Amino acid sequence: MVDLTGFRRSQGVTLQPITFAVLVFSLIVLRVSAVEDEFGLDAEPARGYELTMDAEIDDALLLAPNLDNGRRIFQICTECHKNNAWGSDDGEFPQIAGQHRSVIIKQIADIRYGNRDNPTMLPFAQRAFFESPQGFSDVAGYLSSLPVTPRPGIGPGNDLEYGAQLYKKNCSQCHEDNGMGDDETYFPRIQGQHFEYLVRQLKWIRAPS
Repeated sequence: MVDLTGFRRSQGVTLQPITFAVLVFSLIVLRVSAVEDEFGLDAEPARGYELTMDAEIDDALLLAPNLDNGRRIFQICTECHKNNAWGSDDGEFPQIAGQHRSVIIKQIADIRYGNRDNPTMLPFAQRAFFESPQGFSDVAGYLSSLPVTPRPGIGPGNDLEYGAQLYKKNCSQCHEDNGMGDDETYFPRIQGQHFEYLVRQLKWIRAPS
């Protein structure tokens, strides 16, 4: 049979979890390497950061994004976030299409400088094409220009009225009443985000260990 990772498993063959994870990671590495070659992306980590994190964010926000270069850089991200940047319905990877440009810039910087623990994203945030703020600006500008998915992953729909009350009381001050967030204050758009991704993030925030 063929599983979700796209390779065939023979009947009667059982893969141990560690072996399976290694195989999946190896496939991702191979596919990312092919994308790097195709689009001329530098696979090496940045040789050094010329600015502090805050200065890098500020400079990136001031630079006009080159959307064509942003699309080129984003190709290395499509293995997880998909070509349309809609992520996965099961919430394993978030939708980042239509996200505020400032939020994407700050999240990349936070991961790059160790303010946010994300081992999967760290090697990408450290790549040489982010050596200057222009790379941040370009990929963030491209992603913010994309349309969001019309069919995000949704939950069971239980207690929606109570959920609305909780959201208004605890979340709306930052993320706005409609969940659109705020570009100027770096609060992300969560409207239309996959249900399972939001649930996982809330659990991690409440009990990060």
